[in-house]
Amino acid sequence: MLYELKTGTLTRAQRCVNILKKQGIKAYIGRLKNPKKEDGCGYTVRVNTDNISAIITFLKRNGVEISGVDSA
Repeated sequence: MLYELKTGTLTRAQRCVNILKKQGIKAYIGRLKNPKKEDGCGYTVRVNTDNISAIITFLKRNGVEISGVDSA
């Protein structure tokens, strides 16, 4: 399933993608079409996975803050 991880900033999205790619997980930077105030600049990371909770836990352990998750 395809998910969008809300990172808010471009820097955080880039860091997230780099961490995931080192683990062999394909991830891509995207943007929200109409970001809300709490979404920051509206940057997201798109990842196709069956276990999103494991990916979120892994990213948090590596110091990446995720502000939300949506299915795309």
